[in-house]
Amino acid sequence: MNIRNCLFYSFFVLLYSFTFRISLVLLLYIGEKIAYYCEK
Repeated sequence: MNIRNCLFYSFFVLLYSFTFRISLVLLLYIGEKIAYYCEK
């Protein structure tokens, strides 16, 4: 995946978490998924 897309996706997840206040556990889970896709 492109680094730019990866950063944009990470920013979107952060924005989503602040907007809907999802749980920290779910945020960490999503963070692991982002890291996984970034390595691809």
